[in-house]
Amino acid sequence: MKPKTPVHQKDPIDAKPGDSKDVEQTALTISSGEIAAAEISEGTREERIERLKRMKADLEARMTGKEGDELAPLRDEIDRALARLNAPEAL
Repeated sequence: MKPKTPVHQKDPIDAKPGDSKDVEQTALTISSGEIAAAEISEGTREERIERLKRMKADLEARMTGKEGDELAPLRDEIDRALARLNAPEAL
């Protein structure tokens, strides 16, 4: 049996992207360290690019909320990592 969520708390499953709690959780989940780890992981170049693109899509889905501007630096960091991986010398 699923425990009841107190009335004053939202069930995290029901949280909408862009909600202030969602932004806080996202900021903690995707960090600069995780972005760097994805960029230099052991996967193929294509796998690393795909992982970074998924991270960026996740961030952008949450940037529609009023706190979305706080996530812009992480999105920009992902863009820089993607640019480095797509650079001719990365091939």
